[in-house]
Amino acid sequence: MDIFSQAHVNQAALAEAPAQNQQAQTSEIVPHHEHDEAHAHDSHSRVVAIAVDSSPIAEIVVNWAIKNFIQPTDLVVLLNARPFVTPPGSVYMDVASFIDRQEAHHRADSHKLLRAFASKLKQHKFATKAISLKGDVHEEIVRKAEEVEADTLIVGSRGLGFLSRVLVGSVGDYCVHNAHCPVIVVKPKAGELETVKAAVAERATSEVTLGA
Repeated sequence: MDIFSQAHVNQAALAEAPAQNQQAQTSEIVPHHEHDEAHAHDSHSRVVAIAVDSSPIAEIVVNWAIKNFIQPTDLVVLLNARPFVTPPGSVYMDVASFIDRQEAHHRADSHKLLRAFASKLKQHKFATKAISLKGDVHEEIVRKAEEVEADTLIVGSRGLGFLSRVLVGSVGDYCVHNAHCPVIVVKPKAGELETVKAAVAERATSEVTLGA
């Protein structure tokens, strides 16, 4: 696991939590800086874990947490889990090379996402740590939340119907039933999701224009 930046407690530390194999994952965080505490509660009153992904709902969740829940004395731990790369079906393809390329791409996307949310939290002066995980999203979020001794886990609701939750599973439902700590499931208000989607699309267009 590589921690990318931890100059002091209110800077974001981005850690990579690699998997030993596809059945069992390990994500032990190695302290990167002398101020990086072994136990978060030694220097913060609460540890608040927030699960994020690339969906607009994640932005709603983080905004809600900033406005309604996080305190200046908290440590915010951002968690993003990416699934294992599925090997292609073609027997003519270099499978190992394909998996390596895809994993590098997914890893870079995860780190970029976490840096963006960590930057938002840093603007509000919140101590933040961001951790990239690999494996089953449901299991990894719950496992890491317990490992960092989170007092609260905050996740988003995609508003899936009952059948969809049964078929594809809900991270929120899984966390509520399996997390060691209280879980807050943030559901977007009416019209809020569309507003955030529009803002994200506009931001993406601006980035493309600037990079052209």
